[in-house]
Amino acid sequence: MKKFCLAFFSIILCQVVFNQEYLKDINEISNHSDNVMKFLAKSELQEAFLLLKKYWPLPENEITHLETATIQQFNLVADRFGSLIGYEFIQELRIKDIMIRKVYVLKFEKHMLRVYITYYNNQSGWRLNGFVWDDQIDDLFELNK
Repeated sequence: MKKFCLAFFSIILCQVVFNQEYLKDINEISNHSDNVMKFLAKSELQEAFLLLKKYWPLPENEITHLETATIQQFNLVADRFGSLIGYEFIQELRIKDIMIRKVYVLKFEKHMLRVYITYYNNQSGWRLNGFVWDDQIDDLFELNK
């Protein structure tokens, strides 16, 4: 039984280590974040999360939980803010060659959402480090100072 458990966990660990994918450079980061936003702007949340999962080293169950919560919240947002009408890139923030944050807004008929997609460079390449959205659009004015 111990050998079976050890073999099982070894296989899982190898899958996690060898299936890790990295973005190579700023162009790939920009393409990735733009593609995520295109799916969000079309209300194709599952497709957006498939793209996020590819480079996000969170456990599968955590990402699935975030996806489910996002889908539920977006249903409420749509009732309140109206139909989605698109997205717009706002700004790229950098901390040296360590972190990059792409800032977007997701535009609805009556309001918009702020979206942050953050990437981290661990010297092997760029990985997704965070995906956050909220309706705190007034904070976007702080970026323009």
